[in-house]
This record gives sequence, C-alpha cells and structure tokens, in this order.
Amino acid sequence: MIGYSYIAGVMRVCVDIIENGQIFGQVYTTCRENPLCFSDAGNMVVQVERVLDMRGFPHAYNKTRSFFTAGRACEKPEHAPTQTAADELKLKSGSVITFELHILTRQNATWQGTVDWLDGMPPVSFKSALELLLLIDDRVTRLS
Repeated sequence: MIGYSYIAGVMRVCVDIIENGQIFGQVYTTCRENPLCFSDAGNMVVQVERVLDMRGFPHAYNKTRSFFTAGRACEKPEHAPTQTAADELKLKSGSVITFELHILTRQNATWQGTVDWLDGMPPVSFKSALELLLLIDDRVTRLS
C-alpha cells in the first residue's frame, strides 16, 4: 500500500493554523485548479469526500441514498490530472504541517489508504476516515 503513486488519488493537505486543537488550511488535488479550504478536520473529510464522488475515484462501494430526487451525480473533474499538475502539487505547503493523502479504496462507507507526513516520519496506513482523523489529531497534538 505504501508504494501507491497514481496521481489522481493523491491529495496534499496544507495546515496553516492550529487553534484550540482545530486545524485550518487547504487541500490541493490534481483534478481541481482551486484548493478546498477547510475550517476543521471534519470539514476537510466532507469536502474530500465530495471530490472523490465528483471524480469517481476511488469508486464508492456503497451507493449514497437521499430523500431528494437529485442525488450526488458524478461530474467531470475541472481538468484531467497530468504530471505537470502533480509536480505543482508538490510545491504546495502549509505553514504548520503538510501531508499527503493517498486514498486507495472506499469500502464499507469509509476510506482506506495511507497518509505521508512528508517530514521524515514513515507513511501510515489507515482503514477508515475516523482512523485518519485520529492520526491527524495525534500529529496536531504533538505539534501544539
């Protein structure tokens, strides 16, 4: 799992502020020109999930249900990922911490993948979005 390199699945998370245990920053991905701005880790997860649904990768194993007739349809990404976009992604960094998310699958209504801290610490695998949030919280606590 650690050797994963498909550029469409990589997201770079740049944390600029840690305040009262909450993180603020941006998520950069190769399929969007503009970053996703988040105001806490939960908000980051919701926005990343929308991007994953939009681009259809990795494909969700569970179908999202809704009481509304207009469900979450897959839309085309703003642009197709290219190696140039991946190289530009590597230049982005947060003022507090920067890490990369490699979301490999979305089974059991959650995410599986790795988080690469980009600071010499080895990448860590996670089996759920909750486990990812706990890993992020642990890193943020150590930085505070």
